[in-house]
Amino acid sequence: MPAIAIPDVLRRYSGGEARLVVRGSTAREALEALPAALRERVLDEQGRLQPYLVLVLDGARVESLDRALAPGDRLEILAAAGGG
Repeated sequence: MPAIAIPDVLRRYSGGEARLVVRGSTAREALEALPAALRERVLDEQGRLQPYLVLVLDGARVESLDRALAPGDRLEILAAAGGG
């Protein structure tokens, strides 16, 4: 099962957990398996990643939530940095 690293700013919605192990064979399924309070802050109403978040797998940005996951994969949710 994949694990998802939760950023500090969202940990109040994960019960304080920094890492959650979830079921899912794709990034989308893994995110949909998050607790409801956290899931609604990570995914929008259409099931897309919130625009202020970035999803990373093995150091590379996940471009599609349909990306297949292997058992033991570790996803990271990161707050996107803005600037100019």
